[in-house]
Amino acid sequence: MAKWTKVNRKISGIKRIEVNELSGEYRVKLNYRYTDPFGNKKQTDTSWVVGLTLEKAIEKGFLVREREKKEKQKISSIVKTENQEKKKKKTIDDCLIEYRDELFELANNPKKKKTTYKSLYDDIGSIKKYHCPAGLLDTPIADIESVMFSQWIKHINSDTATHKGLAGRTVKRYKSALSALNKWLYESGYYPDETLVDQIAIRLKRFKTKALTEGQKEDRYCITYEDLEKIKAYYRREGLGSFYNYYYYTLWQVMFFTGLRVEEIVALQFKNIDFEANHGNGEISVLNAITQREDRFTALERTLRGEYRTKNAESRRYITMFGAYRQLLQDYKEDAYIYEFSEVEDIEEAFVFPNIQAKDPDQRTWFAAHKNILRELQKVCGKCNIPKTDSQMFRHACVTFLLKDMNYTEEDIFNYFGHTDTEMIHKIYSELTLRDKMKKANVKMNKLISTEDLGKIYEQEEKKSLKKITAGEAQARAIGTAKFYRIQDQILQAVARGQKVYYYNPKDEDIIQEIKSNLPSASSIDFRVKVKEAR
Repeated sequence: MAKWTKVNRKISGIKRIEVNELSGEYRVKLNYRYTDPFGNKKQTDTSWVVGLTLEKAIEKGFLVREREKKEKQKISSIVKTENQEKKKKKTIDDCLIEYRDELFELANNPKKKKTTYKSLYDDIGSIKKYHCPAGLLDTPIADIESVMFSQWIKHINSDTATHKGLAGRTVKRYKSALSALNKWLYESGYYPDETLVDQIAIRLKRFKTKALTEGQKEDRYCITYEDLEKIKAYYRREGLGSFYNYYYYTLWQVMFFTGLRVEEIVALQFKNIDFEANHGNGEISVLNAITQREDRFTALERTLRGEYRTKNAESRRYITMFGAYRQLLQDYKEDAYIYEFSEVEDIEEAFVFPNIQAKDPDQRTWFAAHKNILRELQKVCGKCNIPKTDSQMFRHACVTFLLKDMNYTEEDIFNYFGHTDTEMIHKIYSELTLRDKMKKANVKMNKLISTEDLGKIYEQEEKKSLKKITAGEAQARAIGTAKFYRIQDQILQAVARGQKVYYYNPKDEDIIQEIKSNLPSASSIDFRVKVKEAR
């Protein structure tokens, strides 16, 4: 058996030299560079070349290297030609799909900055789905022209029905996405002319986006306390015995009185609520936020691991609860939630407002309820004759309520909302302050002309504005009735399953007795008081 031993001798172009101790033959391996079909410089080695002497082995090695190098270049040339032909047949639609696939891989690469690629992935998807001129997607990539990108961005920036509502910053973001696409097309070898990338870049750079549409379109409607009462009355009429109605009945009140962002309220867990803090007033800890852009399973896993993220450092805050919703939220935790999600092992880890409209039961506790919340809000506003608005306006409504009805100052609510600036607060505060000054001026003028009745009316209105906000008798009755029907439904389900024992909360003793007297079929069940286990 041949025994090859390495020869420690350096010769240019020779990677390794070995000698056979038995036959005295030499063998060499050479390295060389070649260009692959994509224009990348690659380095590889020849196979082993054997010669009777070192000189013969080296001579044969150089010949083998030249032959293999030519074969590699030939194959690369053929593959390159085939790839070019394939690329010519591809359309812009094919390229957008290919680019998104690459962005998806980059977004899931732990070594890359995920948010950048995820944003690009979403923006390219939106552009492809909603913002392409007619016939553009079917255009062969070989026919691409610099003017095409200019027309594309003009189309996005137009005042058509599809694009009229786009804010200037959104158009600007889409322009950046098209710039990134332009660069990728060039780097992927799709452009027949290298100057094309520069021409497109110049056109995009010179393009001016339209002004931000926030100043052009009508302001979104700000929910008032009276509107909230209408919404509450609607769900009471629909029946709070339905968990769906009870869920949104609670959600809108928590959003109105706390001013939580949507991404904060869907990330709220019961362990973030302390009902006994602040001398029994209760406190909500805002420590986490889950956006629509974040992958739902990844966000769920990190949240359960205790890894929290917020919009900014100021967004981490603690909110003292009002009696208007504290008792409602406590009842929601103790009764309605556990009836609907009885499989939850530790309710403290559970999300307060999960996506109850998820089709898959395994996704019940995921967080992406953003769209469902907006859809439900638009529906209930239509039912209650409230102008169309969106979920974000509940923050504005809360600021207005605190400033106008609770006499909070601008400084009092700055930390309450987790803002990095006071632009929104200043806007509302200035408007309300102006109204208040005009109102007082009118009253003073009325008093000067001895109109005592108007002065009395003003005093009465002042007292009304300072009234204490409580849950109210109607709400208390509705909650009690809803609890009765939820427990009754649970008992009926237990009877249907042939369940022998039913555990209930000691506070529900009166309800249990009433149900037992009204349901003869419940006599087959042994009712027992549930005792909390010591932890």
